[in-house]
Amino acid sequence: MITIKEGRNEMQNYENEVIGKLSSIENILKRKDKKLFTFKEACDHLDYSPSFLYKLTCKKLIPFHKPMGRKIFFFKNEIEKWIAENENNEMLWDNNQRIIDGK
Repeated sequence: MITIKEGRNEMQNYENEVIGKLSSIENILKRKDKKLFTFKEACDHLDYSPSFLYKLTCKKLIPFHKPMGRKIFFFKNEIEKWIAENENNEMLWDNNQRIIDGK
């Protein structure tokens, strides 16, 4: 039998889970119409870790823009084109987890 306190805790956990999922959906919908991504937004859009995306930009393997040498930005259409062009081009990793061009 569940006590009232346990029931309230379960409801609170469920509520927090629903709010988290709604926030995720809201972020996806905001990105949908966005044309320019910040570095963090590009990580979220691509589902890449910041370190992996940074490696791709350092090796110039993904299109990006760095106006005046400051923050890195990505155009959504360029990222989507890059994804389509590299769909079958796997990134190979050596034993030290470094990116190696895979063609």
